[in-house]
Formats: sequence, structure tokens, C-alpha cells
Amino acid sequence: MATSTLIQYLETSQKDGFGNTVAVGTDSQNRNQTEVFVAAVAISVGDLVSLDLRAATLDGTKLVSVVPADLSSADTLGVVGVATSAAAVGQKVTVVLKGIALVNADAGIAAGDALSVSATGAGATAGFVAKRAAADLYTCVGVALEATGATVANQVKALIYKVW
Repeated sequence: MATSTLIQYLETSQKDGFGNTVAVGTDSQNRNQTEVFVAAVAISVGDLVSLDLRAATLDGTKLVSVVPADLSSADTLGVVGVATSAAAVGQKVTVVLKGIALVNADAGIAAGDALSVSATGAGATAGFVAKRAAADLYTCVGVALEATGATVANQVKALIYKVW
């Protein structure tokens, strides 16, 4: 079940059971929407993931299994979001469907660049985003909030659009 963004808590502190003021930080204001999927192959932290459209079983399996997205394969273009944890085959993986996330990225991305699925990724790795070219026919998956490597090497902090 997807997380809800209908109710937002916008306070940075609250009262505990004893009446003391307790800081809750800004995580309570996080408007990210996440959902749990099952890894059909090994997934790395920050991978842009797609539904596993190559699954030979029922459509229901295709809707819960994810693989790293790759523009080189039509069966991995059902992008759903960004993995927030690593997962081995068959393990659960939490995916940011919309909101801010660190995503694996090709070099050369600057803040404000539109992002799409990379054809090869850095070092020919699936699951990366690339700067979206004007001629790209594939859906824009988000916008870069910083340059590649500004926070973590080979990653970019991005506002991920809800594609699915």
C-alpha cells in the first residue's frame, strides 16, 4: 500500500506524554510517497527502478516486481521510482514514487536539468538517470536539484515525478 500525502504534519516540535516539548525535525514534513516492491534482480541503493515487464508470469507479478530501469531494454521502461535500499533477488525494496531522492546518475548533470532513463548509465550500469535531451521521446522522470556528485559520488539529488 502506498504512503499517503493527504495529511501533512507541518510542526517541528510536539509534546510528549509528560508535557515536554520534543523536536521532531523536518522528516515529519516529508512529502515523499513510497511503496514496497519485490526485487526481481539485485537492486542497489539509488537505482531508478522499473516494473519487471519481462516477467513471464501473471500480470500481478509484473506489478510487484522491479528491476533497474534501462533505456536499452523495452522491458525495463515501466519506471516507478528510486530504490532507497539495496535488495537481493526476492527481497522487499522500498521505492520513492514521488518526492526527493538520491538517484544513481551519469556524469554531467547540473541543477535544473530534466532527467530521463539512461541508456547505459555510468560504466554501462542500468538504474541510472541521464540529462534528458530535447529529442528524447521517453518520459521525464524528474529534475536534478544539484549537480552529479554534489552530495554523493555518481548520484544526484532529484525531485522524482510520479510516473506510475
